[in-house]
Amino acid sequence: MQGLVSDKTFHLKWNNHLQNLSQLFTTIYSSSALADVTLSCRDGTLKAHKLVLSACSPYFEQIFKDNPCQHPTVILKGIPFSEINLLVEFMYKGSVDVQELDLQSLMHTASELEIRGLAYEARDNAAQLLNVNLEYPAYTQTTTTSTVTTSQSFQQNRTDVERLKQVSLCHV
Repeated sequence: MQGLVSDKTFHLKWNNHLQNLSQLFTTIYSSSALADVTLSCRDGTLKAHKLVLSACSPYFEQIFKDNPCQHPTVILKGIPFSEINLLVEFMYKGSVDVQELDLQSLMHTASELEIRGLAYEARDNAAQLLNVNLEYPAYTQTTTTSTVTTSQSFQQNRTDVERLKQVSLCHV
């Protein structure tokens, strides 16, 4: 049948697409295969994928758009490796376990790096839904039985802001 023309359109769908992507992200998080960016902190380095970081952070997305090199090294001065490692794990897996003592600092860094799902805007919206009052620079969690308040000194918060202002990029 020559010259057969059809205007029908077929919709093809991969039923487990999101589940497979989630599993793939977990797998590539565990290895440095195909990594194309290095995050360098004051006490370590971590290999990652620009696509994942860009999808999860407008901050990283802008860095990679402004500096389109093959394998950049992003230098995050003053940010501990443990925090970057937790944030990258969150970006790849969608969840992460954090010690209570580290929570405030991690949330602050997540906000500065605009990590989707952890930035202060998302945190505040979730707090409203859960009837929890979280205030920056300290956070207060209000429950029906007790109130727990955690705070850091003003000077420590100023130091945190200054260290994040020093975030820079160098090309390898």
